[in-house]
Amino acid sequence: MHYEFTWGEFGLTMATALLIYYLLIAACFKSPEAAPQALAGMGAVQEDEAEISLVSSRELDFAPPADQDKVLLLGRLADFTQELKTLVRITIEAGDSKENFLSLFRLIAAKYGRLPDGAFNRSIAGYVLDSGLPFELTQHELTHLLNDLNDE
Repeated sequence: MHYEFTWGEFGLTMATALLIYYLLIAACFKSPEAAPQALAGMGAVQEDEAEISLVSSRELDFAPPADQDKVLLLGRLADFTQELKTLVRITIEAGDSKENFLSLFRLIAAKYGRLPDGAFNRSIAGYVLDSGLPFELTQHELTHLLNDLNDE
């Protein structure tokens, strides 16, 4: 069967349904029994003794923006050390000579240009010296090579 409703009947039905819905919602939230049931597993509520105060937006301090040059330098340094690790691994596997290693080391270092003002030269040289190359290198040789590249 098909029943025809007028807009007035439809509006009255919707208004009644919404009124019943909102009365049920209000009854659930206003009921003193509803709150303990919702928090039964959480335990007792403890109030904080700290004092809360509002501040204006002018009183807020934020961290300064990150220095973009340092971020780029760290990225270049990471790329340089990755290539250096590959060079060391290949040199050890092939048993290559000291002269070939130093020339390839110079090429890789020159590719990355000026690293952070030589601040990491000592740690880079320390890594190479501790890597177990098949020949003897000194800290002075490597830092001198890196410093020469930084001075260019």
